Formats: sequence, structure tokens, C-alpha cells
Amino acid sequence: MSTFVEINAGRKTGNIAFLSTNLVLLSVGFGILAISLAGYGFHVAYTYSSFDDRTKIVGGDAYNYIIIGLRGCVWLLVAVCCSVFSAFFGLMAFFRETLNRLAFFGHSRQEEYVEPVEQAAVESPDYHI
Repeated sequence: MSTFVEINAGRKTGNIAFLSTNLVLLSVGFGILAISLAGYGFHVAYTYSSFDDRTKIVGGDAYNYIIIGLRGCVWLLVAVCCSVFSAFFGLMAFFRETLNRLAFFGHSRQEEYVEPVEQAAVESPDYHI
């Protein structure tokens, strides 16, 4: 019985740990993406030169400032969404790890109490299968 419980606990621990690792990688990836997109958003919003024809969109400078500022805000909004995903996956990884620890401790405690009861039941002359 103890071997079966240990094998099952190992399988559950391995699957949860694998999933937790993937969630951490997703969280880190979305965090790096959020930082990159925020930097690009600030770059888009604040790099306008009225002397450079490549940054001009329409004829008036005021309209160009508005359009380029809104484009930068859109990239910043995408960065905020990525940071929310990063926080969500990070919290999921934390909760998975917490559940993993609780499940592991739960199996070891259950094993301590199950074996003596089964051992007493097997040794008892009144025990019938």
C-alpha cells in the first residue's frame, strides 16, 4: 500500500510541477513582452520630429502629435494586457505549487494513518474479505 501511495503521489507531484514550470515560463515571457511593448509604446509616442518627413502622417503638426500619441497609447495598452497575463500566470503557478505541497503533505500523512489500520485489520482474526 505504501508503495502505491508513493507512486501516485510522485505522479501527481510530477504533473503539477511540470505544469507549474510551464506557468512560470509563460509568466516570465509575458512579463518580458510587456516591458518590451511598453518601451516601444513610449518610443512611438515621443519620437516625432517635424523636420523629419518619415514621421509625418498628415500635414499639420498638431494632428501628427495626436495620431502618434494615440499609437503610443495603444502599444502601452497592449503592454498592460501582457502584464495582466503575466501576473495571472504567475499567480496560477504559485497556487499550483501551493496545492502541490498540500497534496504531497496530505499523502504522507494519509500514509501514516492508513498503514496501521490495514495492518491491524489483516492481523485481526475477525477480519474477513
